[in-house]
Amino acid sequence: MPSRHRIGPWGSVCLRAWRLARAVRSGPRRLFQSAEVRGAVGIEALSRGARRAIFIEHFPAAVKLLRANLGSLGIATAAPQAESFAGAAEVIAADVIAGLEQLASRGTKADIVFADPPYADAKAYSSLLDWLGDSELIAAGGRVVLEHSRRLNLPVVAGMLERMRLIEQGDTALSFYVSVLAA
Repeated sequence: MPSRHRIGPWGSVCLRAWRLARAVRSGPRRLFQSAEVRGAVGIEALSRGARRAIFIEHFPAAVKLLRANLGSLGIATAAPQAESFAGAAEVIAADVIAGLEQLASRGTKADIVFADPPYADAKAYSSLLDWLGDSELIAAGGRVVLEHSRRLNLPVVAGMLERMRLIEQGDTALSFYVSVLAA
C-alpha cells in the first residue's frame, strides 16, 4: 500500500494511528473505527494486514473526506456482506450507535473497535461503552480502544468489557478494553 499522508481538517495523519496499529497483534483482524474523521487508524491497520476495516461516521463532510482518503490510497470498498475481501473497507454513514446496531443485526463480529468521540462529550463515551459492553458485536477476546481526554475517568468494567490498560500522554489517553465473554 502506498505510503502517503492522509488529509484531514487538522493536517496529515497523526503518530497515534501508527502507534495504535503497531500495538495490534498481526493476523487477520476485523477493525471498526468510529468518530475519527480521516480514518487514520483503520487505514493504518489495513496497511498492516487487517482483513477488513469498517468506518462509522455521521458527518457528511467527514464521510466524503474518509472516502476520498480510502480512494487516494487505492483501498477497495467492499459491499456490506462481503467478508472475504483482503484489505477491504466499508464506510457506514450513520450515528455510531445506529451504525453498530446495523452491524450487529448482520451478525458481524469485531476483533477490534477503535473510537474517538469528541473529548467534551462524556455522554458519548458512556453510551458507547454501555452499548458495546452489552452487545454481542465484540468477538470473544476482542478489544475496544477508546481515545479520550486524560481528565475523563472511564469505568474499569462496562458490561462484558474490562479495561486492561490505560496509556496517558499529554492530555490524551487510550483505554484498552477486552471482551471477557467466554468463547
